[in-house]
Amino acid sequence: MRLRPAFTLVELLVVIAIIGTLVGLLLPAVQAARESGRRSVCQNNIRQIGLALANYESANRAMPPGCDFYTNGGTTPNISSFVRLLPYLEQQALYSLAAAGNGTPFMPNTLGNNASTAWRTWVSGFVCPSDVAASMQGSWYKSYANNHGPSGYAANRGDWSTAPTTTAGNGAWAASNPTIFDGSHTGFSGDKTTWRGMFGPSTGIQIKDVTDGMGFTIAYAEKRIYVGEPNKVPDAIWSQSNNYPNPNPCFTPSVLVSKIGDGGFVGAGAVAYGWNYNWSSWACGLPFNHSLVTALPPNGPSCDQVGSPSWGIGLYTASSFHQGGVFAVMGDGAVRFVADTVDAGNQSVKADSSGFKLNAQSAYGVWGAMGSRCGGETARYEE
Repeated sequence: MRLRPAFTLVELLVVIAIIGTLVGLLLPAVQAARESGRRSVCQNNIRQIGLALANYESANRAMPPGCDFYTNGGTTPNISSFVRLLPYLEQQALYSLAAAGNGTPFMPNTLGNNASTAWRTWVSGFVCPSDVAASMQGSWYKSYANNHGPSGYAANRGDWSTAPTTTAGNGAWAASNPTIFDGSHTGFSGDKTTWRGMFGPSTGIQIKDVTDGMGFTIAYAEKRIYVGEPNKVPDAIWSQSNNYPNPNPCFTPSVLVSKIGDGGFVGAGAVAYGWNYNWSSWACGLPFNHSLVTALPPNGPSCDQVGSPSWGIGLYTASSFHQGGVFAVMGDGAVRFVADTVDAGNQSVKADSSGFKLNAQSAYGVWGAMGSRCGGETARYEE
């Protein structure tokens, strides 16, 4: 009987090495293909938000407010612009549930009523598949029991860290003559002079207010969802119990960058962005949750000065899990991928209330101009 030749140990090791090499070559290509698919979905998500905004404007002759007071009154503006866009995103049932409730999306102790049930709904169109939170849908409410459905997109507030007025006990983000969210658009006659972007507190702007042009002004852009991973989310927040540093990093981009410490937080005594809750809710309109500021370039750090009289003093930076930039939808619905390397002008300029001018050109270059609706800038972003 002839014995069949067997593989020698050397031959077997060579075959294993070849297979390992092939896997090593193919795996990055597979991962890149998957990310390309996730990226396309993310791009489509923000495009749909832009289309919903256009349809809302067509029906109401104004954009939705960046932050509304709820129908049950109170002094804290809580409702995000996304709540008003729900019917235009094929979420009419969710919108009706929200409009019929009595609670605000700000307080976790209102989870028992209809509105809070709505706030907890996971809306896939508000979550970029590339975001680490996208894989957490099944465990989201177990890990974040007091929180609401997340959003990885934020409204453009402009290129300024704070508005020049403080009213209603909520500082820079409160407004006189507020609209009240009651399931309908209730007006656009409030004060529009305290912010430079597309979305401000308690009143909606009209197309005529965007003098730089809808195609040159950002409506929404990506902002990563906080899931307790400071190594991936380089945001910063200052607790009111701490002494704010001088100069305050929430006013000046270069100061914020210089004070970023290990883990992506500012200085000693800072606490993780997100506080004890996950401030990435699609329903909550408070600035540290729903706003972005085009001062620091994309994927830079953020800063929020917690507590009254702020609720709106901060640098909230666009960010994503895509390599090299973020998706942004312009006022006319066009989607742009804005690189981290976009011209961001003079990062040492202090964006506090003392120097605020509604119609001045942005100090933060092309990126700042994309956030300003009425600065008269001529610089344009080219992909």
